[in-house]
Amino acid sequence: MKNSANIGYSLCSPYSHDTDSDVRVRSLIQAYIPLGCNFICYPIGGLQRYNWTPNRLPPPKINLPDLQMPNMLWMSRVSCCVSSWIHCDSDQGWISSISISALEEELSHVAYLGLKSVSISLKNLSSPKLAQVVSKWLWQRQADFSFWIIVPTNILGLGEQQFTDTDIWSVWADFRTLCGNYPGRLFVGIKFSEDSDEEFSVPSLFNRWKTEPVGVVWLDSTIFSDGTLPSFHSRFLKEVWTDDSYPRYIMLGSQKNCQNLPLASIPQLVHTVLSAIGHSDGSTDDGGVNNAEFTNTLQVPLQPLSVNLDSVIYNTFEQDNAKYKLYGRAIRLALEDLITKSLSNENEAATAITAFVVGAGRGPLISLLLEAESDLSNRSPKKLIPLNIFAVEKNPSACLSLEFCNTTRWNNRVTVLECDMRQLSEKFLDGAFPSPDIIISELLGSFGDNELCPECISSLLPITTKNTIFIPQSYKNYVAPIQSLRMHQNVISSTKDYWSRQLAGSGHNVSSETNPADSLYVVCLPGDYCLLGGPTGCFEFIHPSESSNTRQTTVSFDFTHACELMGFAGYFDACLYKDVYLSTVPGQHSKEMPDALTKQGCGMNGHSLTMMPKQVKLFELLFKIKTVLHNISGSTLNNDIS
Repeated sequence: MKNSANIGYSLCSPYSHDTDSDVRVRSLIQAYIPLGCNFICYPIGGLQRYNWTPNRLPPPKINLPDLQMPNMLWMSRVSCCVSSWIHCDSDQGWISSISISALEEELSHVAYLGLKSVSISLKNLSSPKLAQVVSKWLWQRQADFSFWIIVPTNILGLGEQQFTDTDIWSVWADFRTLCGNYPGRLFVGIKFSEDSDEEFSVPSLFNRWKTEPVGVVWLDSTIFSDGTLPSFHSRFLKEVWTDDSYPRYIMLGSQKNCQNLPLASIPQLVHTVLSAIGHSDGSTDDGGVNNAEFTNTLQVPLQPLSVNLDSVIYNTFEQDNAKYKLYGRAIRLALEDLITKSLSNENEAATAITAFVVGAGRGPLISLLLEAESDLSNRSPKKLIPLNIFAVEKNPSACLSLEFCNTTRWNNRVTVLECDMRQLSEKFLDGAFPSPDIIISELLGSFGDNELCPECISSLLPITTKNTIFIPQSYKNYVAPIQSLRMHQNVISSTKDYWSRQLAGSGHNVSSETNPADSLYVVCLPGDYCLLGGPTGCFEFIHPSESSNTRQTTVSFDFTHACELMGFAGYFDACLYKDVYLSTVPGQHSKEMPDALTKQGCGMNGHSLTMMPKQVKLFELLFKIKTVLHNISGSTLNNDIS
């Protein structure tokens, strides 16, 4: 279930003049909490300082004493904003200077009170001086409060009086980049005005905000119409928070009316907001809840050729019910065709069907094979042809599991061959085994071929005949450009120690020059990411085939609006047999997965992203680029892959 929304009321208003409230904040909390609010937002320097007009004299001193109430109330019931006149990047040098000094004082008081968040509004398209102060507090000062950097929903709110190509998202992206992109304590706050720019409604532009850490949404009372929230704002609140790991804060207040809202009107506003975001509907995030423990988690791709898998990993793979249902259908169709072909040959006696399951693991495909045989036998007992099953597995421990299943579950129907499938042809030299009529494998990875397919399958060609059926028959991989601040931060914050944990060696020796972006990752991409373009096909492999497995291609992507390219997501689709397909590609949907989670991409063509429900194995492959490409609107990117 999604995190509950936290509703606050802002007393940071030019119409708040009761300076006595600076020393009776507790009474304000006692007034607003019963109305449905979870917290209040109050000027950190007090109301007199907040509403001061800059001049050559020093500003009023901070007047918000801590001993007026217990620390726990400060920490749990109060957020704060800095004084409204602070303008670190003012073109008037003296205002800039006094603002920087005053901001430092106020941030120090935020830390002293133990508050958890402070709101600072951007006032320019570019705010390097403000970013310098914020960055220092993020990286150098001993403080743990979060910054809510407030941006308007109209570019005019940043003082722009003329046309500009810059949009609000670009302003925020530039600011957080100046701050070092620190995700844990740096959030954006979106302050709605009555007129919002199209980037908050056009899907290809709005979805960029889903990739950002939205800490708070400010709703002025003037936005509400007859006590209801317009559909535009309701939709925004429902869609902007796609990642439950972020708390949801919504701030109410009155910035344009000449007075604060009457207390009696606040419960209705709170109820309206909670209803708009479906607070009490008990809804769940279809699909995503099943993968909650994996979301955002960087996983080193497995290397089963060099390191044998353990029982826990096998068990995890075997929970992939959707995939195995598709495999079961493909196996059944293939057996039907083999039986029909054998019985239709009037000149030859029907012979046993030989099935090889290669990379058998603990035997889930063998169970499917026996289930298909049993089902066909029950339907047409007179057409049943003997089925000989061989399980090929190089992992000695997994072979023990296969032998156990063979004795206790499979009635000794299976011949277990403990060997590497790449050396399997050597066992056929003396004619000890019949050529396979069907070869079944599940060597597919997040990018289709990964390291096992097709090299391992190609090594089996010497033991096959021209009529041997392969499952899967073919597979193709795809890449798509993506934007995700969260995943960018997760990768670059990976330390060398992470790569020293002996997780299959991660493909290289760790050295001081190792860059986390040099490695591939398997990851269940979070909700807070978007596609910047449609998935483009890379390489296709077909079995059987005598062709070389070496591939090289160039994929191109056009970018039509400002965005940040942090890397590429890798997907694949596979034809298991005939019309049975398995796919993780955005816009494609395996028919056996009716509850798939569909997320709208932010590509220019509005590509939809379909993810398999209850899918715990076939996550995306993440290709991280070393340096994020900012504001690449109007450019074409060519990417060479080999």
